[in-house]
Amino acid sequence: AQQVERIVGEAGLCSPLYELFDGSRGGFARVDAELTAFIDSTAAIELEPLYTGKALMLLRARVEAGGFAPGTRLIFVHTGGLQGRRGFE
Repeated sequence: AQQVERIVGEAGLCSPLYELFDGSRGGFARVDAELTAFIDSTAAIELEPLYTGKALMLLRARVEAGGFAPGTRLIFVHTGGLQGRRGFE
């Protein structure tokens, strides 16, 4: 996240409309029991564990920790990627 922030800043693209967070949870293709339980709990939204599941789990944790001012509108764009889930089934 820090490297991306540096590159974005050098390009003059800094904006108060977004923040970058590190939600890697140990690295690419690493799935732990907590992440698996979170994905299982979101039955209404089918998630894959490599990208979208980690990102949504981090967003939920930030909301629960008071990381956003009350009344803040958030948008989470889930663009697919469910093919990554096949390897875990």
